[in-house]
Amino acid sequence: MTSGFAHVWMAWLCVGGALQIPSRHTSHRALYAASVAVPAPRAPAGGGAAVRGDGSVVVGGATVLEPGARRLRRAVALGDAEVGREAEAGGGVFLSFGLRRPRARVDVDLGYLPQGRLLSVARNKRWWMAPAFGDVPLETQLVVVEGADADAAGRRTYAAFLPLLTGGGRLRGTLRGAVEARGGEKRTRLILRCESGDGAVAAADLDGAVHVSATRSGDAGCVHGLVERAVEAAAARTGTFAPRRAKAVPRRMVDGLGWCTWDAFYSSVSAKKVEAGLEALGAAGVKCRRLIIDDGWMALDRDTDDALNLSGEILTAANSAGNAAEKMYDGPAARAQRKFAELVGAAYARYVERAPPNSAGVLLWRLAATTVLRAPLCHFFDESTDFTKALAWPPRPHAAKFGGEAGLAAFVRDVAKGTHGVDHVACWHASAGYWGGAATPAASRVRARATPHLAAVEPAIGWDPATLKGALTPTTPKAIAELYGGLYGALARCGVDGVKADARAAKESEIPNFKGSYLGRFPLADAQSGVGALGGGRGGGPEAARLFVEAMEGAGAAHFGDGGAVAVSNCMCHCTEQLYRYASTALARASDDFYPREAPSWRWHLTACAYNSLLLSPIVLPDWDMFQSDHPAAWLHAAARANSGGPVTVSDKPGAHDDAVLRALALPDGATLVATAPARVGASALFADVARDGASHLALAAPNGDDGAVVGLYNVQGSAWSWDERRFVAGDAAPVDAALARADAALAWRERDDGAPLAAYAFRAKTLEILRGPGAAATPRALDPGAFELYAVRRVLATPAGVEFAPLGLSAMLNGGGAVRAAAVDGEAADVAALGPGAFAAYASAEPRSLAVDGAAAAFAYDAAARLLTVDLAPGDHALRVVWD
Repeated sequence: MTSGFAHVWMAWLCVGGALQIPSRHTSHRALYAASVAVPAPRAPAGGGAAVRGDGSVVVGGATVLEPGARRLRRAVALGDAEVGREAEAGGGVFLSFGLRRPRARVDVDLGYLPQGRLLSVARNKRWWMAPAFGDVPLETQLVVVEGADADAAGRRTYAAFLPLLTGGGRLRGTLRGAVEARGGEKRTRLILRCESGDGAVAAADLDGAVHVSATRSGDAGCVHGLVERAVEAAAARTGTFAPRRAKAVPRRMVDGLGWCTWDAFYSSVSAKKVEAGLEALGAAGVKCRRLIIDDGWMALDRDTDDALNLSGEILTAANSAGNAAEKMYDGPAARAQRKFAELVGAAYARYVERAPPNSAGVLLWRLAATTVLRAPLCHFFDESTDFTKALAWPPRPHAAKFGGEAGLAAFVRDVAKGTHGVDHVACWHASAGYWGGAATPAASRVRARATPHLAAVEPAIGWDPATLKGALTPTTPKAIAELYGGLYGALARCGVDGVKADARAAKESEIPNFKGSYLGRFPLADAQSGVGALGGGRGGGPEAARLFVEAMEGAGAAHFGDGGAVAVSNCMCHCTEQLYRYASTALARASDDFYPREAPSWRWHLTACAYNSLLLSPIVLPDWDMFQSDHPAAWLHAAARANSGGPVTVSDKPGAHDDAVLRALALPDGATLVATAPARVGASALFADVARDGASHLALAAPNGDDGAVVGLYNVQGSAWSWDERRFVAGDAAPVDAALARADAALAWRERDDGAPLAAYAFRAKTLEILRGPGAAATPRALDPGAFELYAVRRVLATPAGVEFAPLGLSAMLNGGGAVRAAAVDGEAADVAALGPGAFAAYASAEPRSLAVDGAAAAFAYDAAARLLTVDLAPGDHALRVVWD
C-alpha cells in the first residue's frame, strides 16, 4: 500500500510558501556540509585496498575513486577526513572519517567515479526506492559502476558503493552525484552525506561510513555477488542486521496462492466481503492458501463515513489529481464546492504536483497549507480520510465489520481456515498502529518534518496529515514494546498467523519526549503512521528505527513464530535505517505498489522490483506485491511474480478473475511453484535503461533448485518513473528483440555453470532449444511492448550411451520448472521426482522404450522433431522412471 497525498491538495487554493530545499540537481556547493577535519594517521592498507595520499581509492588493483583537483566548498575531502580503512575477506574496504567536532549532518567528497555505465538505487518516495540509470540522485543507497575500458581478456572493473549507518549507528549515510566537466569529459563526483535527523545527535567519528568493493569480470553478472558480499560484510561488521542467507524465511507467508483484500475493498473490508472473495476464488478453480486482511479490519479511535471516505482513492491514485477532486464534493448539495475543488485541482496539478521542489508554486503551497489553509485541510482529512485516525486501545477488530475479537477469531477458525482451507492469515497494520498512530496512554502527538534531501525527493511531505496534524506515537522503548505486544497479542488470540507491517520507511520529525522536554528531530516511519518515538533521551532517525524494529521483531517472534522464522512482512520500508536493522525478519516488499488504474506504472513496476532487488535480496526475500488477474497487464505481472522467487498474491475483486491466469500460477489446491531464490537481473540488462532506451529488454533469472531455472524476457519499454516530475510517465515503446542467453541462466545458479548443455522450453512459443557452449543463446524473439517470454531451463543429463535428457516441468504453468523436484540418470534410465497435475514435459534426444509413473506403466507422447516427451500427471507428488534400453 502506498499514498498519493499529492492529489488531495487540489481542493484548496495555493497562496504562499517559504522553506528552501535542494532540488535533485541543486549544486552540492549550496548544500550544508561540515568543515574539514584534521587528518589522522592512516591505517595500513590491506587486502588489495588502499587510500593513497592524494585521496584516491584503490580496491583490487583498480582505482575506483579519483580525487578532484580542488576540494568542494563546504565539504570534507576524503583525503583530509579519511582516518582508517578496514579490509574484509570479500575484497572490499570500509572507509572511516574523522571530524574536528561532532556534526549531526556532514558531506564528504569521495571523489570521481570511474568512467563507464552507472546504476543507482535511490529513494524516489519517502517509503520507496527505484533504479536510476546513468545518474546518482539524492538519497541514493547503492551505486554500482561498470568500467568503460576492458582488458585484453575482455574483463572490466565493476565497483559497488554502499553507504551505511555510522557514528555508533546514530547517523545514516546516503550518496548523491554531481556531474562536472573534467579533462574534456563529463565525470560524476560522488558525495556521501551522513546525518542523524536530530540536531542534538551528532558524531565526530564516522566509523565504517561507506563500503567500497570492486572486481574484474567478463560480464556484469558479477555485480550480484559483489553487492551480496558487501551487504554481508556490512552485516558482520555492524551486527545491526542479518543477511537473508542467515535468516529463516517464513515459508507460510510465501508458498501458495495469496489473496489480499486491499485493491478489492480498500479500507471498507469486512468479514462478509472477505468470505465472498474466498468463495469467488474457489469458483474460479483455485484455492486461496494465504489470506491478507489489509487496512480496515481494526477498531479506530473514530470512524470515517464509508460514503465520504476517499482513502482508497488517494492511496491508489498515483498520478491522477482529478480522481480525488471529482469525489471530494460528490452530490448536488455541494456542486459549488466541487467546482472549486476541480479548479484548484487543475492549478495544483499544473503549478505544484510536478514542479521542482524549490519552485514558487511548491513554496507558496507549503506556506498556505501550513498557515491559512491548515485548519480546513485538517478538517478535510478528519472527515473524508482515515489518515488522522488512530488505532483504538486496547487493540481489537472492528465490531461492526468483524464482530470484535470473538468475531474475527470465529471467522479465521471457521470460515477462512475451516470452510476454505486457508493455511495462513495475516493482518495489516501501520508502524505506529494506524495512519494516525495509536491511542495508547503513553502516546504523544508527533508532527513530521522532512530532512532537506527527503523534502526534495517528495515535497508533499511538507503538507501531509502528519505534518499538519501529527500522529499519536509511543515515545519510550517500553511504550513501543507495549504497542507491538498488545497489537500482535490481540491478533494471535484471534488465530491470525502473521502481519503485514506497513509504513516503515523513516523521515524526520520534531517531538517532545515522554517527560515533555524537547529532544529534537527524528524520522517517522511514514507521513501518516507517525512512528519514530524516542526513548531514553536519545533521538535521530536511525535510533528511532532501531527502537521500532527491535520491538516489532521481538513481538513478532513471540506471537508469530513460523518454523524458526518471524511471520512479519515489511512494507513501505526502503530507507536503510530500517533495512539495516532487520535482524530476524526476512520478507519485504520489492517496490512501490501495483496501481491497477495507473497505466504508466504497470511496466515500470517490474523494472523497479527487479533492480531494487539488487540491494534488497541480500537482506530479505523481495515480495513483488499483489496484482489483479482480470487486468490489461495481468499476464505480464503474473509472469514476473512466477519468475520472482517471492510470494504470488492477487487482489482480485470477488468474481473479477481471469481463470487462465490463475491456473497458470497455482495448482488447483492453491500450491504455487516458487523459485528457490530471488530473481536476478541478467548481465545484458543490468546497466541498460530497459524502460527508456528503446532497444533493451529486461531479463530475470531465478533458480529452481541446483539444476533448474526460470528465465524471463520482458519488454518494459515506455513506462518509467520521472525523477524530475515525481510521477510515472508513459513514453515511446516499440518491439525489442530478446534472446535467452546462457549467461543469464547461469546467474540463477549464482554463477555456477558447469558447462553442461541447457534445455530451454518457452512457455508462450511452446518451443524447445538446447544451448551448448558458454556464449550460446536461444533464437531471438520480437517482444511487443508489455510482452514477455518465460523459459523453463534445465541442465541436460546424459546416459552412458549418450542419450540426453532434461525434465522441464508442467508446460501449462508459468514456472513449470518448479514442478521438477529432482532428477538423476541411472544407467540407460532416468528418475524424476515431479509434481502434478498437468502435462509434464521433458527433453529427450531419443524416444524412450517405456515410462512409468509411481511404478505403473504410463502412456506418453514423443515428438521426434522437437525431441519433446510429455506425460499427463494426476495431482500430487510422483516418481517417474524413463527407460531407453
